[in-house]
Amino acid sequence: MQVLTRDLQRYNPYPSFRPGQVDAINAILDLVEEGQQIIECNVATAGGKSGIIYTTMLYLHEERDFDFLTYTSPQVQLVSDQLRKQFPDLPVLVGKGNYQCLVDSCMTAADCPFSMSEEGFIQCAMCPYRIDYRTFIESPYGATTFDRYLSDPSINGRCRGLFIDESATTEDKLLNRVDMLIPPEVDVDDLQNGLTVYYHKLVVEADRLEKIINELKGEAKKGSRKAMAELTDITKKYNHVSREARKCARCLGFLDRHVPYIIDENKHFRLIQGKALFEDMIKKLQFVVLASGTPTTALLTTDYRSVSTPNLIDVERRLIYYDPYAPGTKAVMKMNYQDREKWAPYMALKIAQYHAKYAIGKHTLVHCGTYGVANLIYNAFEKHAFAHHPLVPMDLFNNIVLQEGGALGRDRTMAKWIAGSNTILLAVERNEGISCDGPDYPLNIVANVFYPPYKDPWIAARNAFDGKLWYNTGIAVDVTQACSRCTRGPEDFSTAVICDGKFAGHFGQNRMLYPPYFREALRTV
Repeated sequence: MQVLTRDLQRYNPYPSFRPGQVDAINAILDLVEEGQQIIECNVATAGGKSGIIYTTMLYLHEERDFDFLTYTSPQVQLVSDQLRKQFPDLPVLVGKGNYQCLVDSCMTAADCPFSMSEEGFIQCAMCPYRIDYRTFIESPYGATTFDRYLSDPSINGRCRGLFIDESATTEDKLLNRVDMLIPPEVDVDDLQNGLTVYYHKLVVEADRLEKIINELKGEAKKGSRKAMAELTDITKKYNHVSREARKCARCLGFLDRHVPYIIDENKHFRLIQGKALFEDMIKKLQFVVLASGTPTTALLTTDYRSVSTPNLIDVERRLIYYDPYAPGTKAVMKMNYQDREKWAPYMALKIAQYHAKYAIGKHTLVHCGTYGVANLIYNAFEKHAFAHHPLVPMDLFNNIVLQEGGALGRDRTMAKWIAGSNTILLAVERNEGISCDGPDYPLNIVANVFYPPYKDPWIAARNAFDGKLWYNTGIAVDVTQACSRCTRGPEDFSTAVICDGKFAGHFGQNRMLYPPYFREALRTV
């Protein structure tokens, strides 16, 4: 067979492959050579997605003469941190805003008025962005963030093969790029004409700002601080106007093609689904590989082939229990909007009991779904005496960490939770992008299965469009990912508990949207 002739270990960055990796790589290579354009790679936790992608990419370049292969992900940290550490020889390019300007500490590469073909200041020769960009462009393969890939024609225009790691949120990322606030002067009842006039105004303004920038460059290079300050300010305005013009042009294109959209209550132009965006993205690609442990490829297309790997973690090491019963009662806790205040004290006690059983002296991760639910449970620990169960240390409340909002707040509270001992993190949106592996993280609780607000105009339109496929797929992905945060490898072990009674109805009606490895691990208390 053909698969026996491929020397894959030659391109493996590790001493050996994990079980299932060779079969997955060979299956992807077979499909690429057959001419299959869209390939789904379903890899469960610990399956080694990044190793599969990296080895496949190198093999295609070295053995099949593929150039301009791009490894990308909607998760910025996966590209900026993880891939740099895992594969030191892989050129990595992230968004311009991540590179500090060497001329002005208040600027980043995103504010730079000079193009890559311009000499710029003396310091520009050592600009970390320019160095990364040139290294990336001159290499036959490299890694970049998904946003950067989509926005940079010098990258997406030449790419032949695209690998998207953690691809479950691909459609969300694509749709967010078309979300445009309709300006007050545009009549939504005459949208095409209104946006056309607005677009031409933006183009004229961008040309005007560009002329000013070119005039200021010479003065700034002579050392004029005033010119430098003006140049920075005008460049930011130019970038904003240019982005708005590109958004406007995309919206006009979709209007011409009669792609379904809505104008929501805040006057945002929003496409109802991302299929047209995905088709545009892959039009010139020879192939695209969508890799995830919770794939959502069916939301984007039906014309794909799937490759999967076995779950390498023994099922007994990653069991998921469904236990929605309020302590001391036979009542089922459903953390919906109407009843969540009623059940929050019982949920706090349930969390404390499970922490006492599995995680004393260690860490418990609690997925609260929303900040409202997280605050209710936090207050319940403090205010309700019965939350202090006889088996639970009386000082447990001092070790409850309530997640703060924003990226910095999430990172700060995450660090506080990890640095402590015997701590419980009431988390929001921590169901992906974090890895709590090892014996210090034995317990993972889903206190609230988050349902997106179905009365939201866009969600209502999407549900009517695809019969709630997007809606139910998103819930299944969130629950599956949340339950896998604390068992990350074959030797790891943790217990996951789903305590929200809403889960039963959703799982019963959408069982096949959950991956097989989730279904085999699920138990009912």
